[in-house]
Amino acid sequence: MALQHMAIQAIYFTLPVVVASSLGLDARLTANFLCLSLLAMVVLTLAQVAWRGPVGSGYAFVSIPSPILVSVYLIGAAHGLALDQMAALLLMSGAVAIGILFLIPRPEEVFPSELAGIVIFLLGASLLPIMLDAMTSGGPSGSETGLLSTAISILSFIAMVMVALSRRRIAPFCVLIGAIVGVILVTLLLPDRMRFTDATSLNPWLALP
Repeated sequence: MALQHMAIQAIYFTLPVVVASSLGLDARLTANFLCLSLLAMVVLTLAQVAWRGPVGSGYAFVSIPSPILVSVYLIGAAHGLALDQMAALLLMSGAVAIGILFLIPRPEEVFPSELAGIVIFLLGASLLPIMLDAMTSGGPSGSETGLLSTAISILSFIAMVMVALSRRRIAPFCVLIGAIVGVILVTLLLPDRMRFTDATSLNPWLALP
């Protein structure tokens, strides 16, 4: 179950890749940007675990790349901002969001669970165009590559649903099994998508950001 939890979290690693693509970064800079995202996740998780001092709650809340501020990057990229300018814009947006939170004494009364659920649902729905574009990347919509990518995504989802509804002992691992099915299908039908060794070989194992 822990492995499946990590696999579900890995879905959000597509967000830094989407941001890097919108900025026109090459494979090496995209990998560096993703590594910085992983480093930020580690730092924030350790800060959240702390139970003494001005930060932290004592609970192991694992951080993930959040879709909430992805729009800040996408808007900045659409206006031709560079990565350093985007970082400054993101820091300003985060500071304003944190400041507003401190101005609300009891945010759970202003934003009840039902309203928060709707916001989370709309955030997920807003990522659908990005997901569809990612499924057809590497070929225009309607091309053979795009259709294969879409078919593989649908088949992987069907595999998840079938395993989840099977009521067998493997049912709790439906997401992980569906992901494995998707990887196998991509390897067999779209081998070019799995050729990432050239990009990873350009980056050293240990280096400063």
